[in-house]
Amino acid sequence: MPVPIGVKIVLGDERFVDGLARTLAEEGRGPDYLSVDGAEGGTGTAPLSLTDHMGVPLHDALVAVDDAYRRWGVRDRITIIGAGRVITGAEAAYALALGADLVNIGRGFLFSICCI
Repeated sequence: MPVPIGVKIVLGDERFVDGLARTLAEEGRGPDYLSVDGAEGGTGTAPLSLTDHMGVPLHDALVAVDDAYRRWGVRDRITIIGAGRVITGAEAAYALALGADLVNIGRGFLFSICCI
């Protein structure tokens, strides 16, 4: 039984996911899932200069990733996971509507135990 292989990214340049989608389309190989963190994500200990100025916001990143895989005709061959400061059910639903297949929620639970 094959083990799923995934890649976790904070999107900085759409060409990266376009290259992943192209490789999957042309060569039939690539990750089974892509966990897309928005620029809003990260740990509470990350430097503000990093969290405030790096990466694409989650909503824009999900649209870019979904579009790239659809453009190359391989959207059905990858699972997209949205993550990064998703706290409420409404935010999770929005991420799903923008192209995520699954949503990873961690921050809300960390709030509940006063960890952040």
